[in-house]
Amino acid sequence: MVDEDRLYKINATVDGWIRQITPKATTGNFVRKNQTLASYYAPEFLAAQQAYLFAIGALDRFQATGRETETQIALTKANIQQDRDALTVLGMSDLQAEEIERTRELTQNIRIVSPADGFIIVRNISPGQRFERGTEFFRVADLSRVWVVADLFENEAWTARSARTVVARYQGRTYPATLSQVPPMFDTATRTMKLRLEVANTDLTLRPDMFVDVELTATLPSAVTVRSDAVLDSGRRKTVFVDRGGGFFEPRAVETGARIGERVVITHGVEAGECVVVAGAFLVDSESRMRMATTGTASPAAVVGAAKDPVCGMNVAPPKVAGKTDHNGKDDLGRYSGPRGPHD
Repeated sequence: MVDEDRLYKINATVDGWIRQITPKATTGNFVRKNQTLASYYAPEFLAAQQAYLFAIGALDRFQATGRETETQIALTKANIQQDRDALTVLGMSDLQAEEIERTRELTQNIRIVSPADGFIIVRNISPGQRFERGTEFFRVADLSRVWVVADLFENEAWTARSARTVVARYQGRTYPATLSQVPPMFDTATRTMKLRLEVANTDLTLRPDMFVDVELTATLPSAVTVRSDAVLDSGRRKTVFVDRGGGFFEPRAVETGARIGERVVITHGVEAGECVVVAGAFLVDSESRMRMATTGTASPAAVVGAAKDPVCGMNVAPPKVAGKTDHNGKDDLGRYSGPRGPHD
């Protein structure tokens, strides 16, 4: 976005009529400082120019005769400066005022000039238009230095405080950036922190409303991190699968912290050195749910695994329990499970 300190609004200070607009004075064009954008007529300028020329003429006469005192000459010079300031307040540029002083001629065409090198981003006038005091003629933006607004989630706001270097990247080009002294603003709609960066844009490549990538290099405290795709987030619970060895994996509820690139900090649930499933965690989770459904296991912390057939060596599902014996020697299906006789 445009640096507010480099945004110039050219407003009317008098009533008048637009006489001419130069071909380059259109929205989107780049203009130079003091380049003429348009001209207008305003009756108030005539009296101000006459007073200015009269004061200049008086000084010329005093200096030609050489009979005036230093006090009279100093007073005359003060009147010239006062009349010159009056023209500036009305909206005349310094270049045009100097031109009047040099040529000693009045003008009816007051020029509107650009206050800086920049792009015209607003134009509100056309030839022959009548305008009133306060009308905005043009708005010129100096894009040699721009602001980049970066969105940070609430749990990432700490990176702005600990950042050592910041760069903005656009189409393969890198632009060094500096953090603004203005504290980040909070956006309630997106739940993000608005971090403002100041970027030198000498080649004028960056324009308002463009998207850039921002990279912050920060020193992080020691922490346990895992790949972000290793964490299964159901919305109410975050789970990772820890390798228990022998093809068994334990689902473990975890709490997460900041996310840095493709990794996320684990604040609780996993210790340093434990092996966590990175690829296929979703398939392991699906198998775990199917196993619990078929075996009647309700605990989410059940170990996911399979028994190994002693003959073929293949993994097989653990055997189901058909029933349990009650105190009368019968199982829960009503079958007798006590000692059997010789004819059983």
